[in-house]
Amino acid sequence: MEQSVKALERALFLLKILNFAPDLSLSIGELCNKCSFSLDECFQSINAVTTLSPGLLSIDKEFCRLNRALEFLDADGIYQRVLGHGRVEVVPCLGSTNTVMLTKAKDLACGDALFAEIQCAGRGRRGGRWDAGICTNITVSVAWRFQNIKKIAGLSCAVGLCSCKALQEYTNKTVTVKWPNDIYLEKGKLGGILIEFCNVGKSVVAVIGLGVNISGITSNEESGYERACLVVDVKQNLRNEVAVALVNAIRSCCSHFEEEGLEPLLEDYAKCDRLAGHFVRITDGNRVYEGKVLGIDHVGNIHLNNNGECLNVAAGHVEYLD
Repeated sequence: MEQSVKALERALFLLKILNFAPDLSLSIGELCNKCSFSLDECFQSINAVTTLSPGLLSIDKEFCRLNRALEFLDADGIYQRVLGHGRVEVVPCLGSTNTVMLTKAKDLACGDALFAEIQCAGRGRRGGRWDAGICTNITVSVAWRFQNIKKIAGLSCAVGLCSCKALQEYTNKTVTVKWPNDIYLEKGKLGGILIEFCNVGKSVVAVIGLGVNISGITSNEESGYERACLVVDVKQNLRNEVAVALVNAIRSCCSHFEEEGLEPLLEDYAKCDRLAGHFVRITDGNRVYEGKVLGIDHVGNIHLNNNGECLNVAAGHVEYLD
């Protein structure tokens, strides 16, 4: 996504104006006046929307129409409904929620959550991109301050499991976790997790980034997989509800994880483990491991059976061999 943050913010503002207009439609002149845009800025914003979400807008003679109502994230509404402590912020557009939170790590409190309506430089695992479309996805980062750096091993698996359980409430299809940090809906990738750490004094701040496709398949990361969305109908407004559920799940997960670690979750993880029983190849830099997946251990390492030899792998990219 090469458009500037400012241009994307203007595009979002235009959409919000249309979203509250009668019949979701305004003349180009009215739209310019209500947005305080020049004619060129108006059409630049329309083009930006069309690039991100083809078919979202229609231009008919001198009118611009929004083809479906949009559900924007409501920071106040989310804050009032979430459990636990921490601030909630929604920004129109930024590069990466994780990057922004890491730059202010020393000021973050446990449970602080940052959402972006549009994330234009989102980072996936292994340096991949995670870009989200307009009002169809959730991109959020949640902070947690751990006092003991030795107790964060396996956090990605714990967050994956709690996110999986939270999302399962909104679909009849099966949601699973793919080690080390992907969430799947049946055969398609539903979301991804990226956790980054920053030392602050004697504590370590974990910034837990999560991207989830809610409706429509409009986000992309590295290619080579089938994508999925939580609901097929883009008119089904679930973004704010799911946003609350995910923040609650991550806050609760981190609170318990700091005290108990991953071990109490291993039985539940096994029930949601997408890889269990499959033959896989895991590539970690120059090292390659192959074998049948046995499961994960209390620090989040995956165990493989390679012709009777048990391999213990801490990280890597997974490919199916069966």
